[in-house]
Amino acid sequence: ITEAMSHGLPVLTTPDAGASLFVEDGRNGIVVPSGDAEALASALIRAAGDRPLLSSMRSRARAAASAWSWSDYRRALRNAIGIVA
Repeated sequence: ITEAMSHGLPVLTTPDAGASLFVEDGRNGIVVPSGDAEALASALIRAAGDRPLLSSMRSRARAAASAWSWSDYRRALRNAIGIVA
């Protein structure tokens, strides 16, 4: 997700994909509820039909990804698996 965003690609994800730290719904990507096929279809249709929206998300996606460094990723991973450093 962050690699796509670092290239200016807004992503479509769920809150359960571990992207909640990066993706702000409607600002730099689209977040749909897990397991909600209707919400997913609606988001895909919205993204495919609203080029200006996607264009406006590009720079914000890039900025969100660039705000994290490798040390941020390591810290988040350690926290997620319960390692205190």
